[in-house]
This record gives sequence, structure tokens and C-alpha cells, in this order.
Amino acid sequence: TAARPAIAGTARIDQCPPDIEDLASGKAMVETAAKRAAKKPDSPLHGIDQMPSLRRAMRRLFDAGTDGDPIARDVIETAAYYLGVGIANAVNLYDPNRVILAGSAISESRGLFVAHVRDVIKRFMFAPDQRSLLVQPAALGDRATIIGAATLLYDHLFDVDGAIVAAQ
Repeated sequence: TAARPAIAGTARIDQCPPDIEDLASGKAMVETAAKRAAKKPDSPLHGIDQMPSLRRAMRRLFDAGTDGDPIARDVIETAAYYLGVGIANAVNLYDPNRVILAGSAISESRGLFVAHVRDVIKRFMFAPDQRSLLVQPAALGDRATIIGAATLLYDHLFDVDGAIVAAQ
């Protein structure tokens, strides 16, 4: 049976996984698609977990979703739902003006995943018509995380004038 959602304060909770990544990351999406397509040798997703890279597997998943494959569409919409609910909870608590999405699912979806996530966020955030929330993919694509980490390291090691403040 499907999990029944519950409202906890201002947060919507459907499942309590250890991490949203367990439901909505590129890796989780490929694993779910592979399990569901394992018994369907004619599915374009059959063997998707055996592809040489996550990027190629994600591309195949989103291509199949764009072409209307029911397994792919369900995997994409389910992952977008969980990510969107999580982000809507954060939006309701912190009221940001912008949400930037990054990762393999975002960079390979060509907008399909982002559109679903955006719809879920608007469905579950408070007063969506009174907010100007921008939800968009990272301009740096799936390199955003590493560039952000390098920037934090740089800021930690150097002050504004460029002098080294930590040499460890």
C-alpha cells in the first residue's frame, strides 16, 4: 500500500528515509528504474544499471521518459515528488527567493525533472501566489558542487587581499 502523507508542523512527511538522496538522486532513480524494468526485456530501461556511467544511464532514463515510457515517467515523477516536497518544506521554513538545483538528475534531464520538481514545490509551499520563488538548474551544471567546494576552500585559505590565512 502507498504511504499516507502526514503533516508535522509546517513539514509534509511521506516517508522517513535516511536521506532524500535515497529516493531522488540520480543513482536512486537508476536503481529504481533497473528494478522495475528487470522483468521487461523489451523496456528501454532494461539493464540501465549496467551502463558504463551514471551520466549515460540518466540520459537513457530521461530519453525514455520523454518518449513516454511509463516506467521512466513514474520514476522521474516519483523522485521529483520527494525532492519537491523536501524543498517545499525548506521554502516554507526559510522563505528564500531562489532555489538552485544541481546534480546528475538535473543536468541530464534537459528541464524535464526540474519542471516536475518546480510543480511539486508550488503545490506544497505556503502562499505560492504571494511569493516570487525562482527554481532553476545550476548554471554550472553538475560541476556546481565541486566549484562551490573549491570556492569555500579558497575563501578559507585566503583573505580578501589574497594573503594566506591557513597553511595547513
